Amino acid sequence: MDIQVVKGNPTEAELQALTEVLLQLQRERKQSGVQPDANMWGASHPATAFNPHAFDSAAYF
Repeated sequence: MDIQVVKGNPTEAELQALTEVLLQLQRERKQSGVQPDANMWGASHPATAFNPHAFDSAAYF
């Protein structure tokens, strides 16, 4: 597991402890059978998913 520190100066022991906690949480989630949330960011959508008249009242100058 790669952890990138963007602020602060943690010690090696702190990074190791954080890594262990995150790995344990990951193992528990896999064992529970809970599926991760679907991330639909960037997925293509059919044209009917959007209302073309949603902004009819907007004035463009």
